[in-house]
Amino acid sequence: MMTKTTSTFDRIMADPKQKGAFEKEYAIFLQSEMKLQKALADGESSAEQSGWLSAADVRKKIQSTF
Repeated sequence: MMTKTTSTFDRIMADPKQKGAFEKEYAIFLQSEMKLQKALADGESSAEQSGWLSAADVRKKIQSTF
């Protein structure tokens, strides 16, 4: 008979102290991801306005081929 093992994530979520620390770190991670996305979007619009060949141009070309 196989026993069901508890995942590491489930063990962390079961411990209130570790769960709080995880949630705090995850919130910081999400904030940094949002800042990064905004910076990338701002950079792409700036590159488009100035006519530079940039990641924005490459991304558009790739997306238009699909």
